[in-house]
Formats: sequence, structure tokens, C-alpha cells
Amino acid sequence: MAQAQTAPQTHIAHSATTNVPGRGIANSGVHHYVMDYTVEQEGPGEMPGPTDYFLSAISSCGVMMTEREARHRGYSLKRADAQIEAFRRTEPNGSPHTTFARIEMSFTFTGVSESEAGELVTYYERNCPLYGSVAEAGTEMKVVFTTRPG
Repeated sequence: MAQAQTAPQTHIAHSATTNVPGRGIANSGVHHYVMDYTVEQEGPGEMPGPTDYFLSAISSCGVMMTEREARHRGYSLKRADAQIEAFRRTEPNGSPHTTFARIEMSFTFTGVSESEAGELVTYYERNCPLYGSVAEAGTEMKVVFTTRPG
């Protein structure tokens, strides 16, 4: 008996300009959000910008994915925090695209052992499509973690 094929998961988002220069509105499913360029980029600077949402998505995937995986594994995770910092490439690298030279991400896990935290980070690195897409694009990705007692 042949196994059923799983359809690839598709994500759709839409973005548009608004009547405010430097402001965009986006939606994904039923969710809507506003983004601004900074004042230095000729935007209003009142809302997060596209890069803010992009980096927040990578770190949010990290904490949500590791929290779920810890629950599935029966780990006593009390809290997961992630901080992400991206460094734009300042020198040409032969690419016509502006890219990040490197991204550094730091997790802090409360309530799990160091070995459990390491397993959770490895799970995240192997399963988050956002992290994987950036890492596969050639951006240097550095992920570290610390643990705190629960």
C-alpha cells in the first residue's frame, strides 16, 4: 500500500503601499499589520520596519518551536527567550544583492539542562524554515544558548 503524499505547506502574504510615504500594510491570512521605514529612510518611523518583522519572525520561530518541542519531549522548560542581531554586509561580496554578513542569535532557556537546551537548539536549526532559508543563503549564522535554573 502506497503512503499518501503530504502536500507542501504554502504561506501567502500580501503587501501594499499606503497613502503615507514610507508606510506599508501587509496581511497574511486574516492578520493585518503596518510597517514603516525609519525617519532616516524617509518613512514615519512609528511602526516596526520590514527588517524588524523579518528578524522577529526568525527569533519567534525559535522560542515557539523550542517551547513546543520541549513539551513533546517532556522537558521542564519554564521560559525560552531569544535575541537576534543582524549585521549588514558593508563590503561587496560579488553579489548584486544587499545581504546580512552575519546573524547572531542567543537563546536563554529557563528550567532545562544544558544538554536539553542543546537538543532544542539543534531541533530549531534543523526544522525552522526561516532559519534554514537564511543559513542556506550563505549568511553566517551563529546560535548560542545559556540556561537558568527553573
